Amino acid sequence: MRHFYLLVALFTLFTTVMAFPLIYHQEAEAARAARALENSNALTNSERIARGLPVKQPKRYYDASQTRGQHMLLSALITALR
Repeated sequence: MRHFYLLVALFTLFTTVMAFPLIYHQEAEAARAARALENSNALTNSERIARGLPVKQPKRYYDASQTRGQHMLLSALITALR
């Protein structure tokens, strides 16, 4: 009977020691995932593609009529000043 208690104690010790790295690994993986999510906002689109992330949407869309309109306005002012 004494051997049985020793075997149970060793089994309990073994499972406790083996479970600790698994718990630690899960916590570390969660921390890494949180950091990656924070850092993914600062990446360029080429870095995001290299890491397998989706491309970010542009903050403002290109509107050709606005840039051309400003150019026409400036040229009209220059012509009027001559």
